[in-house]
Amino acid sequence: MSKSSLSRGSTGNGARPTIYDVADKAGVSISTVSKTLNTPHRVAEATRRRVLEAIQATGFRPRSDASRRATKALRSIGVIAPFSTHQSFSERLNGILRECTAKGIDVTVFDAISNEESSSVLETLPALDTVDGLIIMGIEFSDHVAQALLAHLPTVLVDTTHEGFPSLTIDDEIGGVIAGRHLAENERERLAYIGMAQSRPDFDSASLKRERGFTKALRINGVELPDDHILIVGKEVSEALADIEAFLSAGSFDGIFAATDRIATTCLTAATNLGIRVPDELAIIGFDDAPFAELIGLTTVHQPLRATGEWAVRSLVSRFESPDTVVPSLTLPVTLIRRATA
Repeated sequence: MSKSSLSRGSTGNGARPTIYDVADKAGVSISTVSKTLNTPHRVAEATRRRVLEAIQATGFRPRSDASRRATKALRSIGVIAPFSTHQSFSERLNGILRECTAKGIDVTVFDAISNEESSSVLETLPALDTVDGLIIMGIEFSDHVAQALLAHLPTVLVDTTHEGFPSLTIDDEIGGVIAGRHLAENERERLAYIGMAQSRPDFDSASLKRERGFTKALRINGVELPDDHILIVGKEVSEALADIEAFLSAGSFDGIFAATDRIATTCLTAATNLGIRVPDELAIIGFDDAPFAELIGLTTVHQPLRATGEWAVRSLVSRFESPDTVVPSLTLPVTLIRRATA
């Protein structure tokens, strides 16, 4: 072996590929390879893909994972979701952690702060082999990413769908129908919807589906939902509170359906600040049935958050143990939980 090969840690005939082999193959520095492995969102897309292709071509795997693949047991899973922006995913994660603890499975959590970051993580994971399986929650991804996942990493989806993957979703539109019907049947006429802002206008989000169902139910009951009766708020609570206070002051509404329990709670605070009596003057319905909803008496549309996380782990275990097993995709029903606010 030449001196240069020794100094650079390159492998010889049949030896284990190294990071230097990947760098040579991709035509980049080893620092770029390292950055692709550890902070992929900070690497230009074209460079990142070139590095990932080199990893696949050379068969390189991080040395710390050498023993993990020695058995066929599912020992580690990755979970990626917008945890910091949607509280419902934290409850789903509780279900995942509970199921994984019972089965002795390690969990690595990735917070999808942005579309760009989540895409880079999803592109990188199949090449790394740092986890045995993956749960994707509430994130859309490209066909390019899907092909890599299908080829290299058993994956199940929660609150999102993609062809070729087993998924578990809830019927968001029916949830909106249930909320709208309840308000209309209780003679609320000046109704409004408060939804969540989204970074991609082309994404048919849960918030849009819930709005669609709400509008449909109102129309069936002879109530229209004008554009100025719809408010979209961001994730910052203080800004959302100010926007909702202004919205309620200008609208004189008697019923609100909020896309999430967090938004409904902010709406409840705004009503209190404005001296609006709930539910006498204003009925409020949320969505999720988060743990705090019962504590504050919030009427809400219930979805089985923890149960969806548990399903994801069981389905992933099933796919891993028997790759030919067909895991059916499911859509779960939702129900209205009546409490004090509507």
